[in-house]
Amino acid sequence: MSAGRGTTPLSMVLAGVAIVGTLALIFWLSSVSKPSTAAAVEEGPPAAETPSAEAVPGATFETAMANYADRDIALSGVRVEQQMSPELAWVALPGGTLFLVKLAPGSPALTAGQNVTIVGRVMEKTDAVLESWQQSGTLQDAGQRQQAEFGTHFIEARSVTPAQAG
Repeated sequence: MSAGRGTTPLSMVLAGVAIVGTLALIFWLSSVSKPSTAAAVEEGPPAAETPSAEAVPGATFETAMANYADRDIALSGVRVEQQMSPELAWVALPGGTLFLVKLAPGSPALTAGQNVTIVGRVMEKTDAVLESWQQSGTLQDAGQRQQAEFGTHFIEARSVTPAQAG
């Protein structure tokens, strides 16, 4: 081989190091990236008709909230206590326990004392969830953050409808 032409052992080693380094960087980036937390809001028939939501009476839910984590439920028999912000409301379960509901952006305001049925997913309330609520403006001040820290779970509501009289 003449000088300046072809490949030398040093250039082959450098090319190998560059390839391995690039693959290591791609692997590292994929392992530290977080999945998107954006949720799609569907329009159409009320979510209460969603067959995947398990109908759960408020009294049953109240005695075993954690058992419903990561499950879609239709929670009936709850009363609105307070709408804390446009996207957060406290509901009272039949035994008096307060439970936080995360409403979809643009949801209509709820009225204290109103009986409702909530369809959504029961989620664990983590510091990361609370931080994302602060960053998005769902929690509007430190006082709301303190209130929202109460309890270990919340419902990410797809729909909140007036309860059927019965």
